[in-house]
Amino acid sequence: MAVPKKRTPKSKTRSRKSQWMRKALKQLQKARTRAGQLS
Repeated sequence: MAVPKKRTPKSKTRSRKSQWMRKALKQLQKARTRAGQLS
């Protein structure tokens, strides 16, 4: 994203990261269950 770098509080970035991690984990679980159904 072409956004000028602004000093963001660490907590904000951390919360964003945690959200992304949660999303990734959910996707992983979904993929795993799908694979389980296939096999």
